[in-house]
Amino acid sequence: LPLIWDQCIPEATKDYQGACKKYESALRKHNDAAAKHEASVQALCTQVASPDTKPRLRTKLDKKVKELLAKAPKPPLEPTPRMQDAEVPLMLSLGGALKLLLGGSTSALERERGAQLLFSYLQEFKRIYGLDAMVPNHHFATHIPAQLEEYGTVYEIWAFLAERLNKTLKSTNQNNRRGGQQEVTMMREFDRHMQVRAIVEHVSTLAPDGTNEADVSRSIAQRFLHESREAHGTIEAVAAGQGRDTTVQHDVFCDAAIGLGVRSARAVQLEMPLCDVILRWYMQNRASAAGPHLYHAYDRNAPSGATFLDPTAYTLSYIVLDGRRITPKTSSGIVKVSLPQHPYLAGDVVRVLLHQQPGHSSPGVFAEVMWLVPQDINQVANNPWRD
Repeated sequence: LPLIWDQCIPEATKDYQGACKKYESALRKHNDAAAKHEASVQALCTQVASPDTKPRLRTKLDKKVKELLAKAPKPPLEPTPRMQDAEVPLMLSLGGALKLLLGGSTSALERERGAQLLFSYLQEFKRIYGLDAMVPNHHFATHIPAQLEEYGTVYEIWAFLAERLNKTLKSTNQNNRRGGQQEVTMMREFDRHMQVRAIVEHVSTLAPDGTNEADVSRSIAQRFLHESREAHGTIEAVAAGQGRDTTVQHDVFCDAAIGLGVRSARAVQLEMPLCDVILRWYMQNRASAAGPHLYHAYDRNAPSGATFLDPTAYTLSYIVLDGRRITPKTSSGIVKVSLPQHPYLAGDVVRVLLHQQPGHSSPGVFAEVMWLVPQDINQVANNPWRD
């Protein structure tokens, strides 16, 4: 945020100054027009109030006065700055409060710090934008810290599951019929949808038997299950089934450490740098993976009968890690990574790969990440980390 503001705020300030000049000019024209309008209205009102005015003419003049009042010139809108220096700590306070208060598990110190940041954000918002910019949700947010103390984390008390189920049931097509056992009808339709989904999932996981019919059926079923968008809610995620490799997982309450999204129908060829990294991982974790020693297919030092690394992998639409969905090439794909040698790394997930190596009991899940390069922002204005 400091970098963006440092680069963009000069242009925003220039635009604001230009808008203020236009506003002043428009305000002068409005004042002149309003003065002329007021003079016209006063002249008509004086004529209406005159005792010499005939009743019929007075009626016409009253109507004309009302028309003039309805056509009163409206004042121009006062411009507001597009960006302000004070917005950087304001948004950082909000981001920190959300990070601390909306976690899957929180400590007392985290909740206390989150509440301080939240109230600091609300007070600064009122100071920067004024009382007129505040809405009821700003007040409702002040109850969040107390609700967390009384009821637990947001993951335990939020209503997304019930709201999504309610929307799913209400969207059931009933051919515009009203009355009768509406709830029973909706539940029957929902149950039929779940049964059809289960059949498609079963077909998508059929083992190859060498026949063209099985391959075509499995490909069609996987195409039905594979969606380019994310699931819109927990109910849609639950409706996708329980299989780890080809179905959508229930994000928050996923029973596995890593939940796998929909697997691509075909494997992709991996580049050599990726193959080197995957081979190195298998060699470092050979004891836990309980697999044979692996070699590259082009390795001249490979002994006779050696096991070679499979240079292909399947892509996954997303993964669920610790209850959080990570979708490549989206806003949720920007991640923070902590490693023993690097306590703080940030990057953009480009692809999630599922590698199935012959001779190993379980597949490996790898993420191809484009790392963000740290920048020296000590000279950037309004940098809260300068000190």
